[in-house]
Amino acid sequence: MGTDFAQIKNQINLLGFITAETGFKMKGKHLEQCPFCGGHECFTINLDQTYKCFQCADDRSFGDVFHFIEKKHGLSKSGALKYAADFAGITLVPLSKTKTELTENQRILNDSAEYYHRALFNGPGLQHMTAVRGHLIESLKRMKVGYSDGHLLGFLRSRGYSFEDIVKSGMVVEKEKDGKTLRYDFFGHGLIVFPSYGKGNVLHFTCKDPEKKKPSYQLNAEKRSKNWTFYNQDAFGAQRDVILVEGQNDLLSCMDAGYVNVAGMIGQISKEQIQTLSDRCKEKILYIWADNDAPKGPKSKRAGDETVRKICSSLKDRDIKIFVYPGELDPDDYLKGFQGNKSQEIERLKAEAVDYISWEILQAGKLESLEAKIESLREYNVFEMITLQVGINRQIYVDKLERLGLDREGIERELDETIDVRRKIDLYVEGFSNKRDADPNIIAGIIHDYFSKEGRFFYDRHDRVYLLFNNKTFDVGNNRPFNALIKKMTRLLPTKEPGRSVWESLASEAYNTGQMIDLASWIKTDREKDCIFFNLNSPKNIIIKVSKDGVDEIPNGLNEDTVLLKSSNNIQPFTYLPDADVKEGFHLLKTLFFDALSCETRQKYLIFCWAVSGFLVGFFKNRAILKFAGGAGSGKTTAAKFISLLFFGTEDVGTPSSAAAFAEASQNPIIFIDNLESDDLNNSMRQFLLLSATGGNKTKRTSGTESDTTKERPDSLVLVTAIEPFLLPELISRTIEIDFKNEYKKDDFLEDEITRALIKNRNLILSSLLKFIAKRIIPKLEERRDFINILKKEYRGHAKDRMDEHFAMMMLILERCMPFIPLYENALPDHKDGVEIRKAWIEYQNIKASDNESSSNTILQLLEGLVREYVLRINFIKPESNYIDDIGDYGWEYIHPDIGIPMIISKPRLVVDEKTGNDYRMSKVVFISSAKEIVLAFSSLSKITGVQNTKYTTPSVFGSRLGNDLNILKKERWELITKHGIEPYYKVIRGKRSYKFQHDYIY
Repeated sequence: MGTDFAQIKNQINLLGFITAETGFKMKGKHLEQCPFCGGHECFTINLDQTYKCFQCADDRSFGDVFHFIEKKHGLSKSGALKYAADFAGITLVPLSKTKTELTENQRILNDSAEYYHRALFNGPGLQHMTAVRGHLIESLKRMKVGYSDGHLLGFLRSRGYSFEDIVKSGMVVEKEKDGKTLRYDFFGHGLIVFPSYGKGNVLHFTCKDPEKKKPSYQLNAEKRSKNWTFYNQDAFGAQRDVILVEGQNDLLSCMDAGYVNVAGMIGQISKEQIQTLSDRCKEKILYIWADNDAPKGPKSKRAGDETVRKICSSLKDRDIKIFVYPGELDPDDYLKGFQGNKSQEIERLKAEAVDYISWEILQAGKLESLEAKIESLREYNVFEMITLQVGINRQIYVDKLERLGLDREGIERELDETIDVRRKIDLYVEGFSNKRDADPNIIAGIIHDYFSKEGRFFYDRHDRVYLLFNNKTFDVGNNRPFNALIKKMTRLLPTKEPGRSVWESLASEAYNTGQMIDLASWIKTDREKDCIFFNLNSPKNIIIKVSKDGVDEIPNGLNEDTVLLKSSNNIQPFTYLPDADVKEGFHLLKTLFFDALSCETRQKYLIFCWAVSGFLVGFFKNRAILKFAGGAGSGKTTAAKFISLLFFGTEDVGTPSSAAAFAEASQNPIIFIDNLESDDLNNSMRQFLLLSATGGNKTKRTSGTESDTTKERPDSLVLVTAIEPFLLPELISRTIEIDFKNEYKKDDFLEDEITRALIKNRNLILSSLLKFIAKRIIPKLEERRDFINILKKEYRGHAKDRMDEHFAMMMLILERCMPFIPLYENALPDHKDGVEIRKAWIEYQNIKASDNESSSNTILQLLEGLVREYVLRINFIKPESNYIDDIGDYGWEYIHPDIGIPMIISKPRLVVDEKTGNDYRMSKVVFISSAKEIVLAFSSLSKITGVQNTKYTTPSVFGSRLGNDLNILKKERWELITKHGIEPYYKVIRGKRSYKFQHDYIY
């Protein structure tokens, strides 16, 4: 990409570019006005192709052509590159794609466009387009406008193309006459030819006759590319907003004024073009600059007006603004006749552009009589559209209607009457002298019929009834959201008759006619079809379906899969970007999230894979708790916030109670618990963590009943930050712990900068992750078996083996993401990065588990305390050592006077560690005692040292817990010596069962 920047920068004269973009001219050494601060005699353009403003106080004050584009148009670096490339007429080749071989037909189209473009500058066409039409040379070059001289066929033949292929392309036509085959150019002599490009290739041709003797025509429909939709359709790329005009000259005049993000319809808007606008304008503002040409007949309507209505009525959920300008002109004529700075005039038109409802009110205002105005408003459903507005928006339109001469009371009455359901109820109730005599079943039927037409009723397996209306899900019953909806639509209240009875009747009617649906939480996983549904609070109640076939946006509830998902109040609205580049998304993920984590690199992959697995929780039951450990300022909470920003779009890291955690875990992908220390880990919180890890349920009484129960199941991953380790073995074995340290922090780390960038790029990153899951994870789910086998064979008995299913999923994610986030930048293709990383995961967790278990295990602390007390006592009294047969060495057989257990301790000897080369002193320790004697010894030790024994308080408890702790004791060099037939005991004398412990004590 560095080459692209340099190449394009060398092709652009910064002075010409800025004057074309702004419409400002140079006055002496300065631009007549700074495009950013508006100052005078402060903005210079230097010989080294940079600019400088001496008054701008921010980062707009200095830079090159790319900085200028970024600041003026609010684009990213890649967007600025694309914008500059368009201006320079250079086609960018994406780094992620190799250049594909063009078809013969595409080569003919591309060569034809180049030929026509050269012919424009070698013939009379240039004079027409510049002197007559008034277009700039730069605009003609950008759009590669051409001129047909009648010699295209000869040129194409000279390039080696066959007659058959040339005719097949549509650029030349064949005709039989007098037994001869005549061939001639499709675009006859003397026409201005407009090629339509898309991603560097010609998709279509249109033309105009400068003499206006021939009607305009286009390349035949069957010859044009199926990918063509608009003239200059690449304008729908990285630009933030797009101006939509009708014809070629309209578009060129906009470019003459410095606006390149303009697209042309070339005729009446088609269904295919409207679909393209719907797909490409999800996060854009679409400005429609329609022709103001007078209608062709007394009863006909202006074509430009009908175009606006067709687009706006089809794209109600897109952000569309309409240019309003005087006269019966098209944009081309308007700009030609405008005396002044054309670029500033377009900016003014953009700033004063209106929404569709306001535009229809303006059109009605042009009519002479009040009756005609009202008729127009009714014809185009303006009252109905205003009715659907809420609060202050509705008031704004009412004020505009008043300015047309309409009475406010009449306006409100008209708006009320457009709600059909209210009018029907009023008509029915008016037939009764006492409104309480009205049949609530009939009223409920009227409401039911309306909502069945405008929405959809459902019920779930628990017999709860729901209404899907206006892209929202309502619980049909006496609750605030549903009550507010019915009040708005009918004026009925549940506390006033006939409201009470209507509510019950409506719920029953909806249950009888509704569709059974599986109401899930924010996520539903279909294991049979291997697909996942997410409710990420997309606009218009759209949910995301991810399967091996890709990522689809489907209506919530109103889909063929009969899936209705609840929404999370924590998740900020997410817009899926179908054109998202996975490679670009992962690049942002790495630079903004991965590189910002202050932990060891291989553990960053574990964090990433764990977070991605949050979308896949339905494919594994046991879910590892992720714990970020580290001291204050280590970056653990910051890392949790970054994950929260990606999933939720906001920082949702807090300290919820166990009850709140249970509630949130059913509606959110991840629960964040910050600074969870030992004192906070009560029984309820321990239960929540264990149920989250095991996929279990918590049974509780149903609210409002005495006997019914419901099961509350945490359905999310859990991320905890803490300084102290978990002490419970059942939590240690289910927790992935990662240390965060200041030494891993980047020197230029700025939390606010990353936070803003994550929020800004969240849609792109999440869209890329969803596409990654669809194409690289779901089709490979069977590979989890391979990773399970690796875990069972290569890492059998590892510290977190209870979480093997989760680890297998994370290893699959790791394997598939390595091409996007390699461990080593210049590694050979066969380098086993994934093997190295997953090995580091297991070894790291084994070490962490061992450290936590050793420091938290009670019996280990007590046994070590006993030995330490004996060693201190021996060192104090210094008794003589003797040779002891039981250990085959010199040492002491000593009975502590306060503890009472006979213990054999060898003399310390120097031992050298073969792996590290380090030396240390070690004694062999042996003692034989019954469970009762050991418990009494623990009690005595507690009195001596103050270490409390709260677990091993009776012989029976000691015996039962000892079996669970043998693995931990073994890791710390303790061994229980047994004899065959009486395990776990060493000997039995007169019914007294005794244990024999042996230990290597390190000084």
